Amino acid sequence: MELADFERSAAETRGMFTDACEYWLAEIDEVEQRFDSKEKIAEFLTSLEQQSKGYVSVLIDHGPRKGWRRFLGAKRDVSPCFAAEWDSGYASLIFLDDAWSEYRAIDVSHPVAPCEEVRRAVAHGELIPHPIAECMEKARAFTLMQDFLIRGGRPEWLTYNFVT
Repeated sequence: MELADFERSAAETRGMFTDACEYWLAEIDEVEQRFDSKEKIAEFLTSLEQQSKGYVSVLIDHGPRKGWRRFLGAKRDVSPCFAAEWDSGYASLIFLDDAWSEYRAIDVSHPVAPCEEVRRAVAHGELIPHPIAECMEKARAFTLMQDFLIRGGRPEWLTYNFVT
């Protein structure tokens, strides 16, 4: 087997392994659900939009940890994606990187001004109301989550407040 054929075969094997082991995880109001494709989790997110209030976080499970890192306690190799909380037509959306740093979405093209009660409801468990600038229309937040699934990353046209 030539080197080029070997590399192509190895790449195909990695792709099959990734497809077989990769799951999308969604936690909605502290209940975890697994999905075997991004199309299925996209359908799930669409169904959540009908709820007047809620919380969802989405992660990717890449399968069991390999090598020495599994001995540090984490059994699964998980990548965070985003978390959203919504109430009364407003939402807050936070994208996460592999270091679990937050990129709080700011939709400067469609600013909103929800009342303090709503900002407390979408504060991701914080004790203070969510900043007004980091709130958006619920429908826009769900569109942005779908955009993440399609593109595989945060929408570049948004502004972000980076929190480590």
